[in-house]
Amino acid sequence: MALAAFMPLALHGQASEDCYLCHEDPDLTGLRAGREISMYVDEAAFGASVHGIFDCVDCHEDLVGADLPHEEELSRVDCLSCHEDPAALK
Repeated sequence: MALAAFMPLALHGQASEDCYLCHEDPDLTGLRAGREISMYVDEAAFGASVHGIFDCVDCHEDLVGADLPHEEELSRVDCLSCHEDPAALK
C-alpha cells in the first residue's frame, strides 16, 4: 500500500508547483554520477502519469521542508517505500 498517499499535506515543505518553477525549463540539467542529465519535467505528462496524483516530495523525501532552490545532488528515490517489486511494474 502506498504510505505516501496517507501522509497529511501539512508535512510537505513545498508543493509540486514550486518544483516546476525550475524543472519546467527544458534546458535545466544536473549531474548524476558525474554525467550531465536533463532535470526537465513535463508537468502535463507527469500529471497524466500513474504518479501524477503525488507531490514531488512524496518520492523525493529528502526535499520535505527543504529550502528552495535545493542542493543539486539528491538521494535516489526509493521506489520500495511504496512498491514491493517495482521491476514487476515495468
